[in-house]
Amino acid sequence: MKNKFLKGLVASFALTVSCFANSALISLEGLGLETTWTDSEGVTGDMPLDVWGLSQSLQATEVGIWVQFANGLTSWATYSGIESHEWGTCCSVTAVEESSFGWLAGATLHGIGRADLPMAWVSASNPWTGNFDLDYDSPFGSDWRASTSGWGSVEIALYSNVRAVSEVPEPSTVAIFALGLMGLASRKFKKQA
Repeated sequence: MKNKFLKGLVASFALTVSCFANSALISLEGLGLETTWTDSEGVTGDMPLDVWGLSQSLQATEVGIWVQFANGLTSWATYSGIESHEWGTCCSVTAVEESSFGWLAGATLHGIGRADLPMAWVSASNPWTGNFDLDYDSPFGSDWRASTSGWGSVEIALYSNVRAVSEVPEPSTVAIFALGLMGLASRKFKKQA
């Protein structure tokens, strides 16, 4: 019975961690989650129609993006200094990169909130595109101008300073909680043995 329970607890912990491992973060560098979606290769229409929602209508001054491909390739960036007149435009936004990781690092954001082009960069390349831009009219069924196939799927999340950061625990908090439960359960069974 003891071994069966511990195996079940370990399996539950693994499932909990895996559920969060490939999911968008609830917040990114203090910015609240606005929208998240999964874009599947060869499928059109994955990107929601209003990806910026309140962020655009309230003209957020800070935004962020988090991207994770099916193979685990992950990148993210946050930007500040977006002025109200820059929403709905491309190629003249003067946003400042505040933090970044991966292939989005150093790629200048120069478009935000245009109806056909929700987010655009100067030279944001990765293995499947020479310039990653969120675009409703992209090849291979992508939402981001894929230039080659083989990417499978990608999860994309957008963040802003007009969205409140959720009270739901971050994935790391859930994992630490699950580890604690496993420790308590194993101590209980050691005492009984």
